[in-house]
Amino acid sequence: MPPRARFASFRSLVFSRPAALAAALLTTLIVIGCMSLNISGTGDDPSVLVQTDTLDVPAGRDLEVFYITPYASPPNLVIDDWHNDCVVTEQKENHFRVKNNNASFVRTVRWTARGQRGAVADPPAPPFSKSAPSTQSGKAVLLTPQDLPPDDPPAKILTPR
Repeated sequence: MPPRARFASFRSLVFSRPAALAAALLTTLIVIGCMSLNISGTGDDPSVLVQTDTLDVPAGRDLEVFYITPYASPPNLVIDDWHNDCVVTEQKENHFRVKNNNASFVRTVRWTARGQRGAVADPPAPPFSKSAPSTQSGKAVLLTPQDLPPDDPPAKILTPR
């Protein structure tokens, strides 16, 4: 069999219509797989917190930025610095640190943090109130007027002479 005849069947298999269709389908799947598609809806999940701000980072310095609302874990932080001089050096649930590696110019950075909302701490207990019953060992105790401390006498108002 001449050498050209051996490769003729291979060429007809590789450059056939079914092979081209399979290659096009595989390329389409790869492109769609690399895209971030949100097919399920609008993406308005109340547990996802998105915070965005702009800041000026001094030349050659680092700046610590605290989130207004903390996250449950370190969020997905994206900084937009078109000079590529600023880098994130530390990231926590409640803050991050960004450093400007340019020693000459102040850089403006726009940042966006996206992540799970942190647990809200319980509000502090209200101070002792004379009218509200106090609790001891889980039982409500009703206070009588004799149990309350005496009221302070009114303060004297001094007038200038």
